[in-house]
Amino acid sequence: MMEYTMRDGRGEEVPVVEEDGIVYFKTQMARLSGRSLQKQIDGVLNMTVRDDDILISAYPKAGTHWTWEIVSMLVKGQADYEIDAKESAMLDYRSVEEIEAIQSPRVLNTHYPSRLIPKGIIEKRRKIIHVQRNIKDTAVSYYHHCKEFYIPEDMTFHHFLPLVTGKDNNGKHIHYSWFDYVKEWEIYTRDHQELDILNLCYEYMQMVSIKIVSGR
Repeated sequence: MMEYTMRDGRGEEVPVVEEDGIVYFKTQMARLSGRSLQKQIDGVLNMTVRDDDILISAYPKAGTHWTWEIVSMLVKGQADYEIDAKESAMLDYRSVEEIEAIQSPRVLNTHYPSRLIPKGIIEKRRKIIHVQRNIKDTAVSYYHHCKEFYIPEDMTFHHFLPLVTGKDNNGKHIHYSWFDYVKEWEIYTRDHQELDILNLCYEYMQMVSIKIVSGR
């Protein structure tokens, strides 16, 4: 795991850690409960996948929670919100033991790119839902999320933006490049037509969510 600093729009140093192309704020590591980022990634890749698992993959703040609630309702056959938050089934932060304790059928979710999703999802050809959202809206929402948990209160959106775009940071992006994330999922879907992958657009879901849920 590499530790280094990125620079925000003010030129201020922002400590980060990186493993396998995933870049976290150093303050974000507390959510891993002492686990290293490498251990977390390995745990996700090699986790035991069940025959009825469903995986939702989306860039941070691209509609993961909304999609997770919809799919959970469809799986249960009831229009009731989940008691537990979607973070309870978030592969990026939960331990293998915590994920294993979730009762079936599980609706799992991750912000990892396509190459880091569980191997068992592919081997068992489980359902995958990829959600993408306009980069401008994603960046704004991601800024407010990070401001609540990871970055200084006085960091403005203008200061935050270079961390997302990679500008002045040698092409390094906080979390992962949005552009690479979306492009890799497009290529992954094209090259794995044997898999059950549904690609959704957040903005389209807003316009025709009833049509998408009903499948009409």
